[in-house]
Amino acid sequence: MKFNRFARTASQLLFLALFIVLYLKGKTQAWMMVFALGIVVSFFAGRWYCGWACQMGTLLRGISWLKRTLKIPQIKAPAVAKKPLFRIVSFIILFAAMFIMQKNGLQRYAILGMTGLSVLVTLFFHESFWHASLCPYGSILSVTTRASRLKVSVSEDACIACGKCQTACPTVTVRKADSGKWKVTKSDCLNCGQCMDACPVNAIKYGA
Repeated sequence: MKFNRFARTASQLLFLALFIVLYLKGKTQAWMMVFALGIVVSFFAGRWYCGWACQMGTLLRGISWLKRTLKIPQIKAPAVAKKPLFRIVSFIILFAAMFIMQKNGLQRYAILGMTGLSVLVTLFFHESFWHASLCPYGSILSVTTRASRLKVSVSEDACIACGKCQTACPTVTVRKADSGKWKVTKSDCLNCGQCMDACPVNAIKYGA
């Protein structure tokens, strides 16, 4: 199965519009129900919420496109961000901050602040820094997605090791396998399909 980029764009814009409407109406808890549904889906189909519905993912995709178009250098995440402990500490801090804000009646500002922080980080760094190291929602889904049978994978027989998939991946989830070919880390894959579009030999598919 290969994803349609136009379908993904339409889905992202639709959910972004839904997020804005719910926020303006003060119904941010309703948006959390969308995320809760994303968690359920992730157990058997992967991180569709991140790649197709998340308001932050949509905004970051737009920022990254603009930076590529204007040829603005994208700073790589610091080396420490690749360590599991960094992600755990980031999750605890950001999740605790949101929890405290919600307990004090600041629910609207909590989700808006998280969205604003993701945009601020991505203005300076490659968007993978947010997706793979900072986002608390992504950290939760990276755990639940491990149970999913459906995933994006690279056929080693068809792969020509050109590396175009790795360059296209917004989360740097595509990594070198021991064989020298490329592989996708399921837990961090956004199911965005950008690696599939970049692959010149159609070696990347989504399925069981």
